[in-house]
Amino acid sequence: MPRPFHVALVLTHDCTLACDYCYMGAKSKRSMSVEIARAAIEHALVRHEAVDVGFCGGEPLLEYERLIEIVHLAQRRAQNLDRCLRLQVTTNGTRLTEARARKLQSLGVKMVLSLDGVRWAHDLHRRYPGGASSHEAVVTAAQCILRAGSALEVVMVLAPDAVRALAESVAFLVDLGARRIVLNPWHEADWRGEHLSELELGLSQVADIYAARLRAGTPVAISPLDDKLYAAVRGRGIRSAACSFGQRNFAVAPSGAVYACERLVADDTDDRFRIGRVRTDATLELAPRAPFDATESEPCASCAEAWRCNRYCACANLAATGDLTRPGGFQCWLERTTARLADQVGHALIRERCPSFLTWAYGELAPE
Repeated sequence: MPRPFHVALVLTHDCTLACDYCYMGAKSKRSMSVEIARAAIEHALVRHEAVDVGFCGGEPLLEYERLIEIVHLAQRRAQNLDRCLRLQVTTNGTRLTEARARKLQSLGVKMVLSLDGVRWAHDLHRRYPGGASSHEAVVTAAQCILRAGSALEVVMVLAPDAVRALAESVAFLVDLGARRIVLNPWHEADWRGEHLSELELGLSQVADIYAARLRAGTPVAISPLDDKLYAAVRGRGIRSAACSFGQRNFAVAPSGAVYACERLVADDTDDRFRIGRVRTDATLELAPRAPFDATESEPCASCAEAWRCNRYCACANLAATGDLTRPGGFQCWLERTTARLADQVGHALIRERCPSFLTWAYGELAPE
C-alpha cells in the first residue's frame, strides 16, 4: 500500500473525563459539522492514493451518530475514487457500548483505547470531572472491543508519579487482552532523577514481558520497543519514522481551522500553528509547509540514535522545550534507554533462535 496521508478530525472539544495531562485545552460543547469533515476528507482523497482518517477529541464518541455518518460518506467517496481508506477512533471508553463497538467493527473502524493500566495508576490522572474513578468503565470498554471481535490496542500515558507501576500495568493490559500497547510519555511533566530510575526499572521489566510473550509464541506489540527493533532489522539506511508536521498530515478543529498536528489544535485559540481553514464553499485552503526534520539540527544530527529515533516529533519538542526543533532532555534519555533495552531483547532472542521473533523480524527470510 502507498504511504498514507493522515487526517485527524477533532469531532468535539467536549469530553467526559478531566485528565490533567490532556493537551487539548479547555473543554467546550463545540462540535464538528459533517460539512467540515466532508471537505477535509475530500481534500485528502482526491490528492492521495491512501488516506488514514482518525477521529479524536475531546471524546469523539460524544458525537457517535455524526461519526458514523462521516464514516459512511468517507467510505463512499473512497470507493468512487478507488482510494485506500483506513479509519480509526481514539476513545477514552466511557461512551463505548458493546453495540457501538460491534457497529464500528463492522464498518472497519479501528478502536484505540486510552487506559493507563492498573486502577490506582489510571485514576491518578484519568478521573471524571467530579473526581470519581473511570477505571471500571474503561476496562468494560476494553471487554466490549474484544467481544466485538476487534483487536485491543491501548495507549498508556507514562506519568512520573505512576511509573513505579509500569510493569504491573503492562502485565494487567496484556492479561486484559491487549495485543498492542503504546507507551506515550507525558512530555510536559517534571521528570526528576527518582522518576527516571523508576521508569528505567519499569521499562526493563516491560522488556522482559515483551520477550517472554515472543518466546511463548503469543507476541504483544509494545511501542517503542517494537519501533526500535524494527528499525534495527531494516538497517541504518532506512529511517524508521519522521515528523511530517503538515507535509503528509493535517488536523481539523470543529471550527474548520486546520493545524499541522492534532496536538496543536488544543482549544483552537492559538493561531500560531494554524496552516489553513475550511472555506465557506466547503473546500480546504492550506498554506504551503516547509519540510520539517528535527534530526537535522543539533544535538540530533550528532546523536548515535538519530537514525531510529521515533520521538523527534515537533509537538513533543514544543511541549518539552517550547521549540519545535529542540528535543528535551527527558525525550533524549527515553530514546536511548528504550533503544538499549530493545537491542538487549533482540540480541537475546536471536541467540536463542526464537521462532516468533525471527518470523516477525525477517519474515520469509527467517530460518526454519
